[in-house]
Amino acid sequence: MEEKLQYWKNLSLGNLCLSFLNGAIGNFLKETKNELAIEMGFYLNNKLIPLSKKNILKLTPEPTSKICVLLHGLVCNEELWNFPTEPNVTYNENYGTLLQKDYGYTPLFVRYNTGLHVSENGRTFSELMHNLESVYPKCIEEIVIIGHSMGGMVAKSGFHYAELTNCFWQKKVSNVFYLGSPHMGSYVEKTANITSSILSGIKNPITKIISDIINIRSDGIKDMRFGNLIDEDWMGYDSNAFMENNRNYVTLLKNAKHYMFIGTVSNDPEHIANKVFGDFTVRMNSASQGYHKSLKDHVKIFPGIKHLALSHNPEVYNEIKKILNRRTK
Repeated sequence: MEEKLQYWKNLSLGNLCLSFLNGAIGNFLKETKNELAIEMGFYLNNKLIPLSKKNILKLTPEPTSKICVLLHGLVCNEELWNFPTEPNVTYNENYGTLLQKDYGYTPLFVRYNTGLHVSENGRTFSELMHNLESVYPKCIEEIVIIGHSMGGMVAKSGFHYAELTNCFWQKKVSNVFYLGSPHMGSYVEKTANITSSILSGIKNPITKIISDIINIRSDGIKDMRFGNLIDEDWMGYDSNAFMENNRNYVTLLKNAKHYMFIGTVSNDPEHIANKVFGDFTVRMNSASQGYHKSLKDHVKIFPGIKHLALSHNPEVYNEIKKILNRRTK
């Protein structure tokens, strides 16, 4: 418990609040052109670094031809990747810095407005990667992507829009790690939809007001109900309709290997609570994309590691490392 408290104390409170606000009502902030709306980009020390050859050297003094791109989850920012303070582990270490040390990958951390539709962020992410490739000091030969929760969904959406717009950066993606990503939706958002629908159906002005307040939640959150990835999943539909699933099937990027990492609430892998609650946000079946046969060997369960902790846990990194080691042998 003390380690968890210390971890949260080390985070920047202002940026944490800003990320939470964007996750909750980020679409409204963008629509009203509010200065609090987060602009997607690569961030360093809580600052957006505009893309240029000169600025790339600010992000990383010694860029290599291999890059690792990290996409955080809902209501979060790039600080959530950092490991908690532990013996022999400095606070600023994370999956990106460790991959840089162990394999020579250049880590790049994306921050984005998680309140926008996943498809909006996916399209912008594809454009960001395309622009990165045009100004990067070296020819990019390989890209590894690590997405936590919604971040994995944004990556998948980005692959889709890269294909549609004939961008070629996605052809260099070798491995994609989805950490607790709700490929089939999150039961937390489903519960919110069911609750608001029930309350709105009660002929009482108070319950109607409560329902309206619940429905204020952002487009990004509502996309997590069934795992929406593209415009066609939400455009022209009522986002508050009762459990209406309009999600279209989107194929995984064919030239990359995809790995689904799953957390659980219990240390006992067979505990019934794991089946019911998953990692406290995403059920196991959703995080594994339904255990598709082609992905059977690419699913890893981490008993007792809950949703948020998947973004900064040594066990998770060790599994990433094992996978990359197998590839290089």
